[in-house]
This record gives sequence, structure tokens and C-alpha cells, in this order.
Amino acid sequence: MKKLSKDMQLIVEEANSFFKFSLNSDRSHRRAIHSLVTNILLKSNVYRGFRYLNEDEVPPGNSWGITFDDVNHDHIYPDDSRISFNY
Repeated sequence: MKKLSKDMQLIVEEANSFFKFSLNSDRSHRRAIHSLVTNILLKSNVYRGFRYLNEDEVPPGNSWGITFDDVNHDHIYPDDSRISFNY
């Protein structure tokens, strides 16, 4: 797989920062950025996937992307727009 250029790395870092620090009400914006950046990375052949942010990775009061239910042994996605691109 190709290495990320400095410009592509900057795009991914800016997107990841927005996913982490944006307001809870910005869910639709996070989804739009996710789609846009995914398409750019795929077309550039540098897409490496993403992961959901845990509660301890976002500021207090912000929603998070994934948690684990110990009782039912299942993943729960409180806010599926709280992600981080892998790079």
C-alpha cells in the first residue's frame, strides 16, 4: 500500500480532530466528512480503514463511538460518527 503524502496526512489528521472534538450536534457533519475523506483515500489507494473512538478518547461530555456490554458480551455504538481513520 502506498504511503500517505503530507497533504493526505494533514487531511486525515484534520478529519480525526473534528471527529474527536466536534459538538455532539455535529453528527451529520461527521458523517459527511467520513464519506468524503473515505472516498479521497480510496481513490488515492491509501485507505487503511477506521476505528470507533472509546469514551476515554473524547473530551468529557462528548459522545463516543463504541463501548462493550460486559453482561451481553456485545458491542454498543452510542454514536457511530465518532471515528478515527487509521494511518
